[in-house]
Amino acid sequence: MVGASCGVFTIAASAFSSDLYPGSKSMKQVGQHILNYAIKAAGEGVPELSKESSDIFIWCLTQNLECYNQWDALYIENLEASVTVLRNLFVEHSTVDPPRET
Repeated sequence: MVGASCGVFTIAASAFSSDLYPGSKSMKQVGQHILNYAIKAAGEGVPELSKESSDIFIWCLTQNLECYNQWDALYIENLEASVTVLRNLFVEHSTVDPPRET
């Protein structure tokens, strides 16, 4: 059984499941699980790791709105990582058009 001893590998192995598509319940759960690891890695102080981790963190936010509530509970203990994520959002995603009424 691949990944039976470690949660990260279990999540990675479940990525091959046929029910992992954008918006699926499984994908939302994956986003919530990965978010915790991503915020820890983003605060490690290694620039390359912080950038990659903040990109993953932002991806998690796009997968499940519940991840915003999760971030709200995590940010105080992970201020440096949260600042890294916010900087990344500002720099990388500031060119995104604001929502418009249709």
